[in-house]
Amino acid sequence: SINVTGKIPENSDRIVVKRIIANTQTEDQKNFFDLNLKGKNDITHDGFISALEGYGISYFTDEDIVSLPLKTVRYVGTFGVLNFIDDLVNQTDSQGNTFQVTVRNYKLTSLNYTDSTSTVTNGETLKNGDTLSTPDGTKYRITSVNISDSTVQLERVSGFQPVLLGTNSLSIAMADFGTRFADVNIGNDERQGIFFKSIDDDFNIVASTWSTGVTFWSSELQTTTTDGTVVDLSTYYKDSVSDFGKLFIGLAKENTVTAVEGLIPNIPSLTGDSFKVVQINKQVTDSTSVKTIDDKLKLKTSIKSEIDSIDQALQQTKLQINNLNSGRVNGNNSNFSTFTDQKSSLENNIKTLTEERSKK
Repeated sequence: SINVTGKIPENSDRIVVKRIIANTQTEDQKNFFDLNLKGKNDITHDGFISALEGYGISYFTDEDIVSLPLKTVRYVGTFGVLNFIDDLVNQTDSQGNTFQVTVRNYKLTSLNYTDSTSTVTNGETLKNGDTLSTPDGTKYRITSVNISDSTVQLERVSGFQPVLLGTNSLSIAMADFGTRFADVNIGNDERQGIFFKSIDDDFNIVASTWSTGVTFWSSELQTTTTDGTVVDLSTYYKDSVSDFGKLFIGLAKENTVTAVEGLIPNIPSLTGDSFKVVQINKQVTDSTSVKTIDDKLKLKTSIKSEIDSIDQALQQTKLQINNLNSGRVNGNNSNFSTFTDQKSSLENNIKTLTEERSKK
């Protein structure tokens, strides 16, 4: 929030806020702003722009209409009048003549009243120049205060009602609505000047001239965190603030469907037939090299079976040779030789398949 007291009329409820953000790209431009413009609260709108343009600093503007917080009466207090005492006082006019006048002293129930901007109740004391009013609005200015006797002397400023004895006969009547603040949006690392225009809500008219402005570097502003630590805006921005600008740009580029626009998918109905065991690595097991090895292992197993059959046939043939007479032996020898050749050939095939498998 920025204190706009004195920069806009007291009766303003809305104002136009104009931010002029300097494009300080180089260290030289930043140093110029910090040394010549930063920290001023009395610089004019045109003077600020002329200073930027004179040093070759470009800028851009941001205007917004801001509603001001509700006004509150700053000073609150009522006073009862217990009694009054008239005194004769000698006075001298401009020509040196002395004469006596009657001065009335009003004894009040208290001389204290409250400043609503403070946390202390009845923390203020009446003093010369303060204004009191009667119930009908007649105003009296305090000309003298006697704190020890709780008495005041009054001078009527406007109205006709006299000061009456009784409770709540007078009340504090200083037209001070306290400090007025305007909430202004700012960004990190901005060197800027902020200016204001009041808006007449009766006719919806904007003032023709800008107020004097305030200039600052936003990174130097300070805030208090929840744990009571005071940090500057630059540190707070890096540690605690998300860059929504970058987030929005990213969403626009990705063009993702938001949760609001998403549809609820259909819920599938499941049965026992919905589940089955499926091999998920067939691309590995069905590769050419694996299949070739499997085929050769199968062939090897088949050949071993044939060898076993031939071994059985050889054994049978040997038994027949031993039991037959010599005239029939020659035929069986021929069979035996044939089986032996087949076995030798098959064993050579097994040896070849085993060597090939070991190479895979």
